[in-house]
Amino acid sequence: MHCGRAPCYALDMKETVEPWGILGALDREVALLREQMEITQTVTTLGTEFVFGRLHGQSVVVACCGVGKVNAAICATWMLLVAGCGCIINVGIAGAVGRGLRTLDVVASRELCFHDQDPVMLKYFPKRRFFEADAGLLERFRKACAEPGVVHGSVRVGRIATGDRFVADRATRDRIVADCAPDCVEMEGAAIAHAAFAAGKPFLVIRTMSDCADDDTESVYDDFLERAADQSARIVLAMLAQGTAEAKVGPTQRIEAMVRRGVPVVALGGLLLAAWAVAHVVPKRAPDIYERTVAGLSEQPAPAELMAAAEMGLGVRLTVADADAWRAMKVQGVAPERALRTVVDYRRALGRQ
Repeated sequence: MHCGRAPCYALDMKETVEPWGILGALDREVALLREQMEITQTVTTLGTEFVFGRLHGQSVVVACCGVGKVNAAICATWMLLVAGCGCIINVGIAGAVGRGLRTLDVVASRELCFHDQDPVMLKYFPKRRFFEADAGLLERFRKACAEPGVVHGSVRVGRIATGDRFVADRATRDRIVADCAPDCVEMEGAAIAHAAFAAGKPFLVIRTMSDCADDDTESVYDDFLERAADQSARIVLAMLAQGTAEAKVGPTQRIEAMVRRGVPVVALGGLLLAAWAVAHVVPKRAPDIYERTVAGLSEQPAPAELMAAAEMGLGVRLTVADADAWRAMKVQGVAPERALRTVVDYRRALGRQ
């Protein structure tokens, strides 16, 4: 649905144990992704079904967050802090307002802002109007859009404006354009960007135009909804496919590539020596408190067992939802102790609010 800057993280997401979080506001916006997923688990919490699985060999968590800024921010935060996602991609449709944009054209976020934000909000965290998307994800986006058959329209990297209003009249459209000059308008992207910024995680918003956010919107929107939503999903699938190919490059190929780029042989020798030292010379550290806590659990612990162990070993009272999130992260390949640390950090953060 539909000026300070956030840091640019330049994500290099090869196949990783950290899943990609993929959010859409409407069922149709994530339908194609769910159809192609190898689903391993679903977790229902916060009124939302989070689907865990794999796409093109990459761990992913996919969810339909519902329409609007609050729904989007809640789900993005859960994905990042509880499910342990390494990045967030918001996928879906939008209303075109930028010059020259038409239905089925695509806009990816160079930056996002809220078009319904009072200026007083800039006095408070995060004290910025614009959130800048990740350069590494944008590069993947460009490569994906260049593949044959992925996009049927023009492609633009630009500004996206978010607000809790479905823009369907010329007067509102003109007011938003005069205020923040976006390329398109929608209802979730900047909220997801805000959550990712606060969590220190990379993000990208991808929108295919379903209408022109004007007086004809209601007659056009239904005609292009499915085609626009599926096109945005195809772009994400093409981005994920790049990760699988890159993950197949082994150590020998990486060294050969470094030689081709002119890295001195002496430097390569130093890297190999450092790697050997880490593996064979550096003494093994003692298990930390999280490792000791999970080591005392049974192979398939019930929620009550994890909750009791956390309270005894860490002094933190977890909930059943926390235990479900811990199990879901384990299924995705996250180390049990790391998953426990994530869940505990999240619960402690809530306790400080």
